Amino acid sequence: LNNLALAFYNQGQIDDAYKIYTKILKTDPGNAVIHYNLGLYYLDIGDIKKAETEYKTLLTINLNLAKELNAEINLNKLF
Repeated sequence: LNNLALAFYNQGQIDDAYKIYTKILKTDPGNAVIHYNLGLYYLDIGDIKKAETEYKTLLTINLNLAKELNAEINLNKLF
């Protein structure tokens, strides 16, 4: 499902991607990649507070992945 969401996202259908991301989190709330992708989504729609929450969740779930995805850099850009 994540690949489908990414395809939607890359085609500019970010709301469709969002629906898939939230569906994935219902069954896999610890999915760090999805939290990262949701952070990007929230940044794109201008919801800084929710983006911050997703990046902080990612940092908590998987610090190594967060570093690999530069989530800390994205989080720092929010301030």
